[in-house]
Amino acid sequence: MDKRIIATFIALTFIIAPVAALPNLTVGTGANAHPVAGWAPLKVDFSGWSNNTTITNWLWNFGDKSHRQGKHVDHTYKDGTYKATVKASTKSGTVMFAKSFTITAYKASFTAMQLKKSNKVQFHYTGNGKPTSFFWNFGDKSVSHAKNPSHIYKKDGKYKVSLTVKNRTGSKIVINRITVK
Repeated sequence: MDKRIIATFIALTFIIAPVAALPNLTVGTGANAHPVAGWAPLKVDFSGWSNNTTITNWLWNFGDKSHRQGKHVDHTYKDGTYKATVKASTKSGTVMFAKSFTITAYKASFTAMQLKKSNKVQFHYTGNGKPTSFFWNFGDKSVSHAKNPSHIYKKDGKYKVSLTVKNRTGSKIVINRITVK
């Protein structure tokens, strides 16, 4: 008999034997959340899967005092950072799988302050989310790409100011109405 064949057979037997000795192993069980970061309101899809047919219950705790059961669920977050968890259990309540996710919903916002005795308005970005670009529309056909621009309005009036911010997760538009007098 060829010695190479015997060595290969012994090695395969050694590798396969420990796996067979673990009957309660939850191979093929997992969960995902997508996306885990973005602009609020942020809708996150949660899904679980398992090859273990004894798992009958998926309990999702969204980290904002709400929860839901189901293998595939979604949840919408306000701005903030949350720790969401899932527990997959059997009919008798034995937890077979658990996982946690950090969910971050960014806030986009700004303030506008008119300087005394002038039509100059100072704008400040007050949100989070680490924007990589800013696009301001001051409502009088003027624009800016600065983070915290100032703008001089030619006449008194009411203006609809919009700010579009972008980061690695996407973009968000915020609109505020201001009065210049």
